[in-house]
Amino acid sequence: MIRLDSLKAKRILMGDPKAFEVYQKIIAEEPLFSGKTEKIKVALAFYLKCSVLSEREKLKELLRLIGVNESYFRGVLSSVPYPVKCELIERTSQLFKA
Repeated sequence: MIRLDSLKAKRILMGDPKAFEVYQKIIAEEPLFSGKTEKIKVALAFYLKCSVLSEREKLKELLRLIGVNESYFRGVLSSVPYPVKCELIERTSQLFKA
């Protein structure tokens, strides 16, 4: 069952082709995020996209649109081990180079 706010987040994600590609090829395949809600997975896809493309100022606005609390999202990010986070950013970077 998908919640209404997660559905809204997916709709926003589909409006951004690069973030959608990150979601499909990286976030959806990562077992670490299997227990997270859809809107958190969408927020992670935007985080990776914004990190690689140096658009971090846009991330706050996207989190607000998706409906994710910024401090809660920072907690989610801190639960991801640093080597995994680096690997995800590298995979995202390679995805945009291709």
